[in-house]
Amino acid sequence: MRAKLIHHTSEWLPGEFSPPDLLAQKPHLTVWRAHRHSKSGLIAMKVNQGTGVWDGDGHILFYKKGGADLAWRQKESELISLEIGFGKCRQREGVRHTLKRLDDKTFEPKDEMEVCVPMGPVEYLVLSRDEEKCLATWREQRQWGYVVIDLLTMSQLPIELMWPSSTISPPDFSPDGVFIVASHYYRSGWWTDEEDDYWEFPSPGGARKVGTISVHDVVKNVISYHDVSVDLPAGWIPERPEEHEWNIIWGPNFVSEREFRIWLPDDSTEVLQLPLPERIEIHKTLSIQRQWLD
Repeated sequence: MRAKLIHHTSEWLPGEFSPPDLLAQKPHLTVWRAHRHSKSGLIAMKVNQGTGVWDGDGHILFYKKGGADLAWRQKESELISLEIGFGKCRQREGVRHTLKRLDDKTFEPKDEMEVCVPMGPVEYLVLSRDEEKCLATWREQRQWGYVVIDLLTMSQLPIELMWPSSTISPPDFSPDGVFIVASHYYRSGWWTDEEDDYWEFPSPGGARKVGTISVHDVVKNVISYHDVSVDLPAGWIPERPEEHEWNIIWGPNFVSEREFRIWLPDDSTEVLQLPLPERIEIHKTLSIQRQWLD
């Protein structure tokens, strides 16, 4: 079975993958995250309805129905598994989910802890570069956020963020672990003033807000917010304006200690540097076309 990776764009992963029984009748695997182990070549994937691990030939080795995301902790020969639970938290208020440390060969649990979020299911697992911390994101219909976990003590830290829209792009730690940066959704049809039937209306032109970037100083536990705007000519309207890809900025992906890449709604890239200005102004006209994987 082929596997389609969904991120700032859509692409087919090379090779074929044996599906879990639950997904055997699907036309393909829908993959939201893919993490390849640098030494073994195993690939851990977040797929529709769960998470799994496949070998280099595409044979499935492990599958967790209800898994949210996986990440290799290579220094400790572990696979970190974030799993959806929807229980009541024991140690604090919130919705209880589970984080497990699995042996990276047998996939047997070595340790586990509860992860408490304000609402909704957990979604993404993001590991810091030193593999000592991770964050777990959660998403409800109109809200999104993350909590931070210390993997050395297997405890949830009092560091978290809540955002009033349904962000779909995972955040990232800066390489030194000091900052967590996230790109947030603004609204559908951001290019026009018409919010109803926005797909029918071209832009009046000028600077248009496309989203917001948050920068979370983990050491100080202080968050700053930075709106992102692009310049549009009057009459600008994208092809397939009803498609959700036009409504998001995707990223970040750190490329150095203080520089990170984002993908704009037309899938073009922009590299930004910390510290960010109060307002991020991108003075280039977006294309009205994207590459589509039909």
